[in-house]
Amino acid sequence: MKSMQTNKILVICPSRGRAKVAETFVKSWKETQSGFSDMLLMLDDDDKTDYSDAKGVEGVNTVITDICRKETRDKNWFRGSAMMYDAGYKMCPNYKYYGIFSDDMIFRTKDWDKKMVKAIEEGGGWGVIHGEDLASHKGVHPVVSANLIKTVGYFSVKGLIHLRVDRTWIDIGKGSGLLYCLKDVIIEHMHPHWGKGKFDGTYRPLRTQELKNYDTAIYNKWKKEELPKIIENIKNAQRT
Repeated sequence: MKSMQTNKILVICPSRGRAKVAETFVKSWKETQSGFSDMLLMLDDDDKTDYSDAKGVEGVNTVITDICRKETRDKNWFRGSAMMYDAGYKMCPNYKYYGIFSDDMIFRTKDWDKKMVKAIEEGGGWGVIHGEDLASHKGVHPVVSANLIKTVGYFSVKGLIHLRVDRTWIDIGKGSGLLYCLKDVIIEHMHPHWGKGKFDGTYRPLRTQELKNYDTAIYNKWKKEELPKIIENIKNAQRT
């Protein structure tokens, strides 16, 4: 996928096993974006789902990758999405903003992308920003400025399989004083945990205690050992 230096958001969305869910997500993006975002749909190369049947994803940049299969070959878990975000960022390195999204979300607010870009730009061009998900009411699935990602050195913490990617960026945003929340921007999370979606075969392997323990242990270690250094690096980078 070709990209130019732009103030757009690259919406990175991994999807597996549910073309119709992805179609709904993409449709909501097409109907609400205002030219300040592009979409990158990332699919596993061993996924047998026929996404060509989902007509709503036509015209969207789609990448089929083996990154999850390679990274999780020694695990019995579902191909997690964590490494997909990092791969998407590396494939398209010239965007100014990158979004951590999942296919079970629906964009509800018109011009959401313009509003997010405007908020960060008015704050100085560095930031982590999220909307209202109508579920957890916490900072989930944020958009992150590229200067922060470059300063940190990665988009996803190495070793994570599926969970805590968004949490790490919320922690970074809070710790550096660069976290923004737009309560008037609705990006609804249609997750079955909140009674808003069907508990399908894609979710099932992600709900194991083993996977939760695995990703949480990596996250906790990162937060204790790496986060303080990251915050200091960001503050130094902003001074230069």
